[in-house]
Amino acid sequence: MEKAHLIFEGTVQGVSFRANAQRIAREMGLTGWVRNLPDETVEAVVEGTKAEVKELVARLKAEVRGARVRKVRTQWSEGEKEFRIFEIRGDY
Repeated sequence: MEKAHLIFEGTVQGVSFRANAQRIAREMGLTGWVRNLPDETVEAVVEGTKAEVKELVARLKAEVRGARVRKVRTQWSEGEKEFRIFEIRGDY
């Protein structure tokens, strides 16, 4: 299991990006959280396999209407089974 710290850049706020991230992650059985940042990016921490996290990112790019993901910054670390569900957190 891996833990990915993701920062999504582009048009990712005001387009239901967090709600879709939660829906897709839960469908996939991933855990973690997502929130808006003040610089108009979206931050997420996700636990799952590398392949699952990459699939989540691909689905977010393809399925969120109105979103235009320009760049995704990713930091990988060892998963800690820290989370039980995938949730939306309040803004930073």
